[in-house]
Amino acid sequence: MIISGLLFVVFFMGSISLFRSEIYLWSVLPHHTPAQGEVLSPSEIMKLAIEDRPFNAKEHLTLVSPTAEMPFYKVYVDIILPEDATTNIDYVSLLMDPVSGEIVANIDDFYLAEFIYQLHYNLNIPNGSYITGLIFNLVIIYQIAFALVLYKGDQQALLIDAGYTQQMPEWLDQPLDTSAKVDTLVDQYVAAFGQPPRVLRAYNYGDSSARLHMSGNESGKFVSPVEQVFALDDGETLFSTTPESANSMTTGRIVLSTLHFGDYAGMDLRLIYLLLGMGVCVLIVSGNLVWVEKRMQQRKSSPKSIALVNSMTLGSTMGVILATAMAFLFERILPLGVAGRDESMMASFVASLGLYLLLAWLVSDKRKMLFISLIATACILLTIILADWVLSTNR
Repeated sequence: MIISGLLFVVFFMGSISLFRSEIYLWSVLPHHTPAQGEVLSPSEIMKLAIEDRPFNAKEHLTLVSPTAEMPFYKVYVDIILPEDATTNIDYVSLLMDPVSGEIVANIDDFYLAEFIYQLHYNLNIPNGSYITGLIFNLVIIYQIAFALVLYKGDQQALLIDAGYTQQMPEWLDQPLDTSAKVDTLVDQYVAAFGQPPRVLRAYNYGDSSARLHMSGNESGKFVSPVEQVFALDDGETLFSTTPESANSMTTGRIVLSTLHFGDYAGMDLRLIYLLLGMGVCVLIVSGNLVWVEKRMQQRKSSPKSIALVNSMTLGSTMGVILATAMAFLFERILPLGVAGRDESMMASFVASLGLYLLLAWLVSDKRKMLFISLIATACILLTIILADWVLSTNR
């Protein structure tokens, strides 16, 4: 019963997380509408991101480019922590408007989409991926099939062929403005592959040893990995993988990832994925109910064990649905800037689920509780719609 409950969480959250970009944008829009006009260059975004911050140039500066689903830059800036720092988090994550360059918020201020996604692949708990088995099993398959057999245990060679490259340039302590070179290389990428790179990462930015790491895909192709590394002082190509040069390991990894996450799919195909995922959730619940029915037909079946299964089934399914609706409500009504906004949203989910599990155990009339739960979930969703309307009219 515990396994089936966890599987329900994995498939239910996985189905919703197909739309995590849309969920993230839904979280942001009431607080900031994207500006209209000419888009700033990547180097200008970099300059604004590190401005007035203790930027650690010896590490890296990362930009995730805007998309139609997420029209904002996600920028990660490594910083130098002060000696009296009370945290070991040595970076800031910023959501930036690509037109105005305004810093909208910290990325984690809108944590709902990521929270749902983490519930899917690791239940949002330490070592949760080993419980769900998804990531763990994929790793085992790759280790056996490639690292042990083909690569004879050479994991570094495996990582290189899989497209994982790590840059470690030596710091020269020779200041050099390479912003123009960044824009030039990005323009070359767009001209060659039809769209901007998905991720830009600068190493030793501002030093003559700076490098620019760009990765993405070629426009209009299903599997077309592109990864390039350039020296920013002279534009020399240090590493390059294009759709024409990608090996089978890189292509296979991206195919599996793309098929699993539905990254290639439009709204219609993702809706089909959603329905299929929900269908699996129905099968999980049906399996529990069939087990209960079989047990009830046995003379020696324990009423307590049957009651426990009924309570666990109701709590781990309807309870998860109700708690998810509550998390959406908190994401919408909590003001931006509230301390621990992401933690409050997660606490609403955990508290709602915990309370529901307790009630599922105490309440004997499960059908009545299920009916009330459906009504309560519908009321929460209507409240979210009302809150959306209020926020949109006051924007």
